[in-house]
Amino acid sequence: MVEEREYLVPMDAQLLSILATAGAPFKDPLVDLPLVESGIDGQCAIVVRVRGGLYQDDDGLELERRYQVGKLEDDEFDFIQSNLATSVQNPGFRAHTQKVIKALSETDPERHRDAEIRRLQRILLGVSLFCGPRNLETVYLIYKAAYEQGTKTPLIDTRLLLEARGYKRRESIRDYDSNISNQLAQEMLSMHRTEIVFQAATPAQSGKKGYTDVAVVYKNILRIKRAFYRDRGEEEVDFERAGDLTFQLPDIYEVELGFYDEKDTILLSLPARGVPAPSANYSRDYQSRCLVYIMGRLSWDKKNPMWIGKATLLRKSGILGANSSRNNRLLQQVLDDLLEQEYLLQAEIVSKPGQRQDAVKIVPNPEKIRRNLAN
Repeated sequence: MVEEREYLVPMDAQLLSILATAGAPFKDPLVDLPLVESGIDGQCAIVVRVRGGLYQDDDGLELERRYQVGKLEDDEFDFIQSNLATSVQNPGFRAHTQKVIKALSETDPERHRDAEIRRLQRILLGVSLFCGPRNLETVYLIYKAAYEQGTKTPLIDTRLLLEARGYKRRESIRDYDSNISNQLAQEMLSMHRTEIVFQAATPAQSGKKGYTDVAVVYKNILRIKRAFYRDRGEEEVDFERAGDLTFQLPDIYEVELGFYDEKDTILLSLPARGVPAPSANYSRDYQSRCLVYIMGRLSWDKKNPMWIGKATLLRKSGILGANSSRNNRLLQQVLDDLLEQEYLLQAEIVSKPGQRQDAVKIVPNPEKIRRNLAN
């Protein structure tokens, strides 16, 4: 584990306002099962729709995640379509996916060679990788690099990403474990391929003061422009092959950020904590999701303190088990941890008379979460 320290990250306010919804896990009751859609040009996408909020305090945001997979043969299309729902609903997603792929290869060994089997496996896994806790850490670090470099198209050193997440290079070969490197390549490709579709208010075309239009927005968190190895004269790498087929992780990615507004940012003071193992600690997962929702809510919730329905906060934090006492205990633990880390000044679960659900009274710490003065 790396030493605890803090760093400041200016994050685009629009991205933060949708990130919790865009990254909602499949067990969220508002997330529809994914479907495969084919466009007129034959390009296919796996579409996940997240419906609006259940309660009055919700942001009510609806959006789609569209995971681009390119052209699919008929049998590939049918295979993915028939296995998506059962895969994402299965608690052991990765193990289940590997089992499905193995069955496919045994059914048609001539058609589905190793490379094609791994590609189908990466497509199924890629849908589940979007905006998990490790992805969020990567997004923060990429935004930190973007603002340090003063550009929306920063160069991202993958060694620094892995080191910041607490991974150590193996002394024998001075490189990272292949599973760790492959996972980062898959995560980068997943963010590159996943387009977020949502509605956003924009200044009215008529120019009348005080009026806004609502437009449908299509954005990726990032798009990879190119990737290369450091010691090969910037020789370009096929980053899609690197992500799909567990090819060697590129040393450098050049990315373009879809959300980058220097005038509308939220300055975050975040801990640089390493991830000691490929599977992150469960409480850390919930903390990440809970904090992202609270930070994003600053973009539209001007009340102080914030009143957030307990059910809403449970869902936004990813605490969605069937055992209500366990859910309550985990939520209290998350709030206590955020209080201890000083992200929150107050966090109290209370019962409000006349309300159908308990609420959480939250006061964010302005020293940890600060709106850009330019805004």
